Amino acid sequence: MAACAGADLLVNKVAELAAAHLLLRVSPPERLDGPPMYKCGISFDIALELGRDMGVPMLDLIWEAG
Repeated sequence: MAACAGADLLVNKVAELAAAHLLLRVSPPERLDGPPMYKCGISFDIALELGRDMGVPMLDLIWEAG
């Protein structure tokens, strides 16, 4: 049960970032074969800082395209 609550919290935090246009969804909503994919609507460093402030492990979830 605790693992499910943690996953729900993470999903809610990602949704909050998306609603603020800090994350932009790039995968189609009907995609069921994996997790949704997002790109940053802000710089990578700012995304890491915001994620840290919100308790989201951004380095596990995003990468910087080079």
